Amino acid sequence: NNPIDYHAYLFQINSVLIVYFFSFFLNLDSIQLYNFVSIFFASLSIIINYQILKNILLSLKLYQNDLVNNFFYQLIFSIINISFYKYYFSPLGHHNIAYFFFSLTILIYLNFFNKDTIYPNIKLGLLTAFSVYFQITIGLLLIPFFSLLIIFNNFKISKINFFNFIKYLLVLSICLS
Repeated sequence: NNPIDYHAYLFQINSVLIVYFFSFFLNLDSIQLYNFVSIFFASLSIIINYQILKNILLSLKLYQNDLVNNFFYQLIFSIINISFYKYYFSPLGHHNIAYFFFSLTILIYLNFFNKDTIYPNIKLGLLTAFSVYFQITIGLLLIPFFSLLIIFNNFKISKINFFNFIKYLLVLSICLS
């Protein structure tokens, strides 16, 4: 209905088609399944965001397991998960699925990509591309974030960082095209 924002609809259709595909084979009502999937992914994203917060606090050596600190962590956690569109704009829909994959990409990055793994930038490109398939806004947030992390790895610009960035960008470009 909005030809100006047509590119966004190309990415939003992925979640609709996937749910429709499963509703067809599971013989379920597609709208009820879509609402269930949306609520399910919104709930999972809350759990993933708590793990992200815990990983960040553990890496900064700020995590303490006592009553006062757990209350403070829960307060931070609640603030992280407050979103205006969940309550006023779109409580159900592809936004929740995209939000889940955005959070999952950040969690996987925090858990695995800072360690010595084989081809981390190629895997990160694949994971970012997969996340972008559900909403273009995710790409607008993740791609610059990870690009800067790769280019300025260890707070320096080097040939290795540049080649890692090229690998990341190449994999991402191939997947998105």
